[in-house]
Amino acid sequence: MYSRTPEFAARAKPSDRPLVLFGLSTPGGLRIMADFTPSPAMVGFGNRVLADGQHQADGAKEAGQGSDPVLAEKKALIRSSALTESLTPRSGELLGALRQVRESGLRMVLENGLDADGKRFLSKLLSNEGLLGGRAQLALTYPGLSPDAALVRFWGRVSGFTINRQQATLTLKAL
Repeated sequence: MYSRTPEFAARAKPSDRPLVLFGLSTPGGLRIMADFTPSPAMVGFGNRVLADGQHQADGAKEAGQGSDPVLAEKKALIRSSALTESLTPRSGELLGALRQVRESGLRMVLENGLDADGKRFLSKLLSNEGLLGGRAQLALTYPGLSPDAALVRFWGRVSGFTINRQQATLTLKAL
């Protein structure tokens, strides 16, 4: 289930298409991809609690807790499949576990373009860190919206992939 913030709902108009951002987190850190060059601030994939004097040091928030280093913002998103959704039970839900349900999933096609060092972006990622089991997030936003107002449509893990010189197709399963 997802929840739209009032800010996102106010910006959502039939004539405006939201910006699609895809975050891929591997052991080394986080990469943010879109069909344009995104900034980490657009969806707040980075640390939201900064030591800038805006938060009281009362222990209610922890700076850096659970944040990932953002290693790249790339124009690499080619397309995604339709999001298959289900009411898959969470662990511990006995009645849901007894029924057969399909898992929520998504396929993302990403460009395997050359980096500044002349190496293929996703091929290098695969050889250095691997892709299987990586966390993935698909979010929608509009220009000028705060990171907390983005609509997160998918959380999952990479369960499979195919890769060639031009592109990679990631198969994702929802968490």
